[in-house]
Amino acid sequence: MFEIQKMDCSTFVAYRHDIFIREGRTTIGWAVSSYSLGGARRVVYLQDTTSIEGADATELLNGSLFAYRYACGDGRLFYSSRNAPDYCIECVDKTGDPIYSIRQDAEVVSKSAGEMERESQSVEDWLNGMGSSNVVEYVYNPRPWREPVRGMWVTVDGTRLWVLRGNLDGFRFDIYSTVEGRLLEAADVQLDTTGLWQIDFFVADSNRIYAILETRDFDQLLVRFRPAG
Repeated sequence: MFEIQKMDCSTFVAYRHDIFIREGRTTIGWAVSSYSLGGARRVVYLQDTTSIEGADATELLNGSLFAYRYACGDGRLFYSSRNAPDYCIECVDKTGDPIYSIRQDAEVVSKSAGEMERESQSVEDWLNGMGSSNVVEYVYNPRPWREPVRGMWVTVDGTRLWVLRGNLDGFRFDIYSTVEGRLLEAADVQLDTTGLWQIDFFVADSNRIYAILETRDFDQLLVRFRPAG
């Protein structure tokens, strides 16, 4: 399981990824599901099964490991497809029934050669780190456009959805009410990226925004940001 998040006090949501080999045929199966604290699966929100034979490696990764972004809290799940350059976030309840959609007109921005190289290297390093091999060499070709939804977080109190934009320069968050999906405000993070290779954000609430700053040599720094004012 990957990307485990709290749905409420008795339920968590996780991405599960399995590889099946039967009679010489290899298949990738994955699902985003909710579970009880005892590990019993309750609801499957998103799932797919893909055969490996004859498929492009990047297509398989984008269709399984990197197919969706999601965030959950206070009994709601928010998810966004990463395989289309659209700003669209779906909200469903604990049973998987749709509540509303969030959509914005977002400019499609192409990635630079440097962005493509960094993403390829990061994914290939991660895949190779999952298990050593002298035979398999992972090659990943990123999507050529920036994802408009780069990250999502539901605040601890469950009232706000923070969305990190990926198609804009800098670091901008769109902040929505989780009740009706209404855009409340935007927030910009001021950050000097000189010498940084990767940046991972985490939003707990409007007063607790964190980032892990990582260099190419894997040096890391945890930063907490001070809100304006």
